[in-house]
Amino acid sequence: MADNLGKTFPFIFLVLFCMLAASVIILIKKLRAKNKQLVMDDAADNYFRKEINTLIVILVLFSISYLLRVIYDAYIGFDDSDGDYRSYVIGSVTGIPFDLLPIVAVLLFHRHNLRQIGA
Repeated sequence: MADNLGKTFPFIFLVLFCMLAASVIILIKKLRAKNKQLVMDDAADNYFRKEINTLIVILVLFSISYLLRVIYDAYIGFDDSDGDYRSYVIGSVTGIPFDLLPIVAVLLFHRHNLRQIGA
């Protein structure tokens, strides 16, 4: 049974990643189509394109960090199947950088935008 679970979880997370990637692609296409419909001015078009590209970068970083976390947990990460608390904590802590990557990216984009407002 434990062997089955070891293969099921990575498969489920891979399916979730594919669904996330499909959602991101659909969102990007809809944003670009809506931008073409609404914007008549070149300056506004450039602004919205820049914001759409920023959103694309953030969403792609979230998707890639999610995939890397799944790969790390499935193949490289620490195994806590023996029930040892120490290996559980180490496995949990080593996954934190995958969660922080997209959060730091969002914070940097916000900082950049706030600096432009203050200038």
